[in-house]
Amino acid sequence: MITLGPGDSGRTIDLAAGDVVELRLFENPTTGYVWSVTRDGSPVLALLDSTFASQSSPRQVGAGGTRCWRFRASAPGTAAMEMQYSRPGDPESRRRTFSFEARCSG
Repeated sequence: MITLGPGDSGRTIDLAAGDVVELRLFENPTTGYVWSVTRDGSPVLALLDSTFASQSSPRQVGAGGTRCWRFRASAPGTAAMEMQYSRPGDPESRRRTFSFEARCSG
């Protein structure tokens, strides 16, 4: 498994068919800020799952956590993945992006 985090934006990774990529980014849905996938990398990458784990105890209101996506290299080719961090429906919200490119050999 290849794990990517905030410092890996813009990175290109090489994969073999069946390899799994895990992407872990901070998210704070209690404030309305969430990551959304704007380019999904299909058909080269297939989403396996997306989970969120809070970094706080249940008593800490407003604390964020880690959003984790897992993708499987499912077809040969090159895939561009892009995520956007913003408050959906709020055009004034600050937006951040994260992207990577995956090259999958068959």
